[in-house]
Amino acid sequence: MTTVFNIIEHLCANPDHRPPEDVEHPFVLHAGKLAYCPSAAADDHDWRATGGKTLTTVREWLGRPVAADAVHDEAERAKVAVRR
Repeated sequence: MTTVFNIIEHLCANPDHRPPEDVEHPFVLHAGKLAYCPSAAADDHDWRATGGKTLTTVREWLGRPVAADAVHDEAERAKVAVRR
């Protein structure tokens, strides 16, 4: 089985979790799947299913930069976040 680490299944829509820039590790697990919360808050999330979108798409939705090297670096960080 191949695991894809840059597919985001849930996005936190809580407006209080939308800082001007994402925290260093915005990846969390929600319902056993990779999720993205720009603030990486511990609670009070408003999870919305993304339908299995790429990291690039989620960052575009949030108006975040999507430079190729940034996406690669974040995908690598997502792998670490999932292992925790």
